[in-house]
Amino acid sequence: MSLVSIITPVYNRSALLKKAIESALTQTYSQFEYIIVDDGSDEDIQSVVESYNDPRITYIRHETNQMIAAAFNTGIKHAKGEYVALLESDDVWYPEKLEQQLVEMKRTGAGASYCGMDVIDPNGNVLRKRRCRGVGNVFAACMKKNIVNSMSTLVFQRELVSKTEMLFDPTFNFGTDYDFVFMLAKETTFACVKGPLVTYLEHDNNASDELDRNHALRLGVHEQLVKKHRKSFFRHPILFSRRMITIGYLRKQTGDIRGARKAFMFALVLFPFSLGAVRGILRTF
Repeated sequence: MSLVSIITPVYNRSALLKKAIESALTQTYSQFEYIIVDDGSDEDIQSVVESYNDPRITYIRHETNQMIAAAFNTGIKHAKGEYVALLESDDVWYPEKLEQQLVEMKRTGAGASYCGMDVIDPNGNVLRKRRCRGVGNVFAACMKKNIVNSMSTLVFQRELVSKTEMLFDPTFNFGTDYDFVFMLAKETTFACVKGPLVTYLEHDNNASDELDRNHALRLGVHEQLVKKHRKSFFRHPILFSRRMITIGYLRKQTGDIRGARKAFMFALVLFPFSLGAVRGILRTF
């Protein structure tokens, strides 16, 4: 059996962390190490972790809060497994999660995999279900949107990171997960287990939900991705044009009409037949 390195970054949330830990320790696939990175919590996370008294668990603490990208990177740097699986501190895995994803990766030869998930409220009620959005070469799909709904659904071969020194980018205040998936999609194919293997807790402090609500934050993520991966976007001018249209509308919603018009014009240069770019330009007047 291949060793899997499970990584959980945590900042406070000790009550929720217990559920995440228990879901990892009760996996049907038992050949794993579990690295929990305490990102400078004010709460006594170490006592929570040590209460499980499981030799597979390694506790690492940042003395100061360095944000989630740095915490994931610390875990990855300490990982020894052939595979890495990410589990955020407010999410829970179903017992067969690792086993099913590893089987699918080995069946397809993919270097990464993800799965469906149930979005739940604090009372445990299922609000909606999220499914996989693509398999195989998903790079073009990732240019449109982040196909991975949550980092807690992701498993990947550690050698992909070791060879390319590809880590989470701490310069992203939001969207470092999208950037990481984008980089993975450049390097390997993706497998998927369509059914839900993760429960994602929707609450007031979800970073992804804040991103959905805040146009300025979403704009920042889109523009930072384009800036960092500009060469990749230029290889797909139609998809790049669509991304610039999105940026144009986000700029318009934040009140930057001139910037919006500039984005729509660039989208039209990339793809001169884009009606969406023309409509966007007209709406800036």
